[in-house]
Formats: sequence, C-alpha cells, structure tokens
Amino acid sequence: MVEFPVLQYNKRRDNLMPYCRFRPFQPGHEAGVDYFLESDENLFQDFIPLSFYQFQVSSHSNGWFSTIPDGCIDILICCSPEHSNTFVYGHLPKTKKIKVHTGADYFGIRLPYGLFFTLFQASAKEMQDEVYTLQEVSSSPPAIEEPLMRAVDFGERVHIAKKKLLPFLTCMEHPIIRHVLQTAYFTKGTIPVRALSKETGYSERYLRRLFSDHFGLSPKQFFEVVRFQHSLSLLKTYSVDDVLEENGYYDQSHMSNEFKKFGYITPMQSSQLFS
Repeated sequence: MVEFPVLQYNKRRDNLMPYCRFRPFQPGHEAGVDYFLESDENLFQDFIPLSFYQFQVSSHSNGWFSTIPDGCIDILICCSPEHSNTFVYGHLPKTKKIKVHTGADYFGIRLPYGLFFTLFQASAKEMQDEVYTLQEVSSSPPAIEEPLMRAVDFGERVHIAKKKLLPFLTCMEHPIIRHVLQTAYFTKGTIPVRALSKETGYSERYLRRLFSDHFGLSPKQFFEVVRFQHSLSLLKTYSVDDVLEENGYYDQSHMSNEFKKFGYITPMQSSQLFS
C-alpha cells in the first residue's frame, strides 16, 4: 500500500508543513535575453518563497517570451524610460506569449499561490489567464517605476521592491486551502486528490469548490501544474525515464500528454533543450 508523505491534518489549528524547496521554472524567460538574474525571499517558512528576477531583452529577440503554467502571479516592470510600464498577470492555464520591448530592462516579482499583495483589488481567480496594468488592479499603486529605473543594479532594485511592496504582502490564512497548497508543494503534485480528501476528512467535491472559488482551478489541476513544473526542473539534470518514475507518470505517453495539455513541448524535446 502506498504511503503518501502528508502530515496529519488538525482541524483545530493550522498545519505547519515543513518548508519544501520548490521554485517555479520559466525557461522562456531565459531565452532571447542578454542576461537573467533571480533571487528568492523566504518570508513564510511553510510556503515556497517569492522570487525577484531581472533580465534584458536581446536586441535580436522577436519581442515575445513564452510563459508556461506555474501557479503564480507576476508583476513585470519595464525599467527602460522610453517603455516604462508595469503589468500584472496571473496563472496561465496554457503557455502564453508575453509582449516585451527589445533592448529593454525588466524587473519582476513572482508570487506563488498562497502569497498575495493586498494592494490588488482583483482576486487570484480573476487574474487567471489575464494581463493587467498595475493601475487596473490597484487604485493606489505604490510609486515603484521611477526608483527602479534609477537603480544601478539588481540588488538595489530588489531592495526597492521590498521596501515598496512587502508591506502589502500577506499569506493564505484559510487552513484548508493553506493545507492543500502546502501538500501540493510538499509532494511535488504527486498525491491524488482522493488521498488528500481522506487525509483531511473533507470530500473531493468540497475541496474542489473551495479551491476553485479562490484560484479558478481545482486541486487536481493545481497539482498537475506543480508536477509539470517539478518535472521540467528535473529534466535539466535527469533523463525522461528517471523523471516520469519520480513524478508518478504511468509512462512517457502520459507525461507527454500532460506537457501538451499545458501547450508546451514534449518531455524529450525539453530534455534536449536543456542539454
């Protein structure tokens, strides 16, 4: 009998699951750029960290980069004066191309599900598969573009972003949703929802409705995103056969179909891309 690595759920208080190292991976953000920098900030021990990143779009780029499903909300700020603007986009159910300006510097903040900025007036569910300007989702956005443009390096921009945005940062308080998120990250998305239902004592239907009301996708769909992300990160180092066994896929066809469902290339093509 398979034992799932899920801690006992306590309905009377929040379950603090051990912090598990998991970072959403965006290979398309590192393609067609002159450089790419990234730094994590772990502010809540039982959630994966938010990420700060920076890149400069190559002058030879076609002006688009691909963003794959990752269960996150991103704030993307163009730091070049001639194109200054700030965009916010939520989780993407399928791979989507985001317009960027060639030669421009960009600074981004990536929030995994479970973390949220209270300055947003739209919910994570409303942001799903949408791209907004910061002004469209916040009536009083912090003045961040000018300071970021004047900053001399990535470290200074991270410092400015922390000062301007972290006062608005909060984490998921709902104990059941919090537990679903932590379980997804802890198990890398490999636990069946029926096992989560049995472990928590709540029906699959209830968990699906509760999670969907907050994020616009079911626990199963979110677990698939986490497994897809974890598989991609492993393919940078391990073979397709090793990854499909590690992440609970039945065979290569099962794994390929899940990758294709997210509008991405096959696992074998991914492995060749990273080699």
